[in-house]
Amino acid sequence: MSDVAEKKTLRSVKKKLRGLSRAQYGTLKERTSASKNLYNQALYAVRQAYLLTGEYLNYNAVDRLMKETLNLEGKINYRLMKAQTAQQTLRRLDTNYKSFFRLLKARPDMNPGPPKYIRKERHNVLYPKQSFQTKDGHAVIEKGLSVKIPRFIADKRIVQIEIVPKFRCFEAVFVYEDDREYEQADAGGGTMAVDLGLDNLAVCTTDGVIKPFAVDGRKLKSVSQYYNKRMSEMKSALDRQRPGAKWSASLQNLTDSRSRRVGDYLHKASAAIVGICAENGISEIVIGNVSEAVNGIDLGKRTNQNFVSIALGQFVSKIRYKAESRGIKVAVTDESYTSRASFADNDPMPEKYDAGTKHSFRGKRIHRGLYRSENGLLINADVNASYNILRKSKPEFTFSELKRKVKEGVAGWLHPCSRLKVI
Repeated sequence: MSDVAEKKTLRSVKKKLRGLSRAQYGTLKERTSASKNLYNQALYAVRQAYLLTGEYLNYNAVDRLMKETLNLEGKINYRLMKAQTAQQTLRRLDTNYKSFFRLLKARPDMNPGPPKYIRKERHNVLYPKQSFQTKDGHAVIEKGLSVKIPRFIADKRIVQIEIVPKFRCFEAVFVYEDDREYEQADAGGGTMAVDLGLDNLAVCTTDGVIKPFAVDGRKLKSVSQYYNKRMSEMKSALDRQRPGAKWSASLQNLTDSRSRRVGDYLHKASAAIVGICAENGISEIVIGNVSEAVNGIDLGKRTNQNFVSIALGQFVSKIRYKAESRGIKVAVTDESYTSRASFADNDPMPEKYDAGTKHSFRGKRIHRGLYRSENGLLINADVNASYNILRKSKPEFTFSELKRKVKEGVAGWLHPCSRLKVI
């Protein structure tokens, strides 16, 4: 490992705001409502300008315009908020539009649409560093309104606070500078490939550094299945008791509980993977992009529901920021055909999924979780997919190369040697 990192990284922590007075709660309702109205008002102006002139109103132009534009009540939404928070709302719109233009240019076949209007009553409010003060463990964000800073970051430099409206409550997301020092991975180390799934949340293989291992996903899957079942039951009961009601405090509590459990599990699982990489000199992680691979493919109602509920994108994000803090590069690659191609036979794989083209491969899956190559070699199906993800990132890595590195013990590298259970 190389020297420790000196660069400070940004971290975030979320906290539910409790103990608000009626006046403080009302203040937050006003600010988040103004944020929503300002966003929609600015979006309308940008859309109309683009429709009439074909030109995009950038952030500076919209900022000048919104400072003078009245709402239906004869007030200026921009001036119902602090100037810095209003600017952050407009910057978010600008970011969303630029993302739309980039996607339109890169993937015109997806026919993406422009940013949509916010239909909810309220929208997030961002307080940058210059718009609040910290004192005695609290951040004063508005006159007469302060939020308590979580104890474990009380001595950190808070750079942003985001107020998030929830059902009958508000949450605060604190963004702070993490000044902890981490040993950095040496460039040119090994590469780990990660195949994401359900029963196996992640199956990890390397280019001959350590044997394959799996991260158990059954507990996480169980949490999501219980949530889906209870949500269905409680919505049915709500419809009988309060016809027309779509949400309740009980549904919100159930959702919050599920989110906390999933978030905790994903944090611990991602920390375990990154820790193993750091211990073994692995300098790069390649993750299969499940969203790209299954986009447009019907995996069945139950499987599709579980993929959505488990939020694998969050898992990827958590691996990324933990790995990058240690100098480990993270790449996401399309994992189409990695489950069907034979790693042992070095089958070629198309870069992306093509529903109109049939491809043949020399191996095949013979049982759930077991893959057989052309010459009869048995390999765990998820391990096979993980190795193929590695091949997509490093085409020079082959089964022959793996055998050369591990010599006689290659059979022990074709199945998970351990299963990590997150507690």
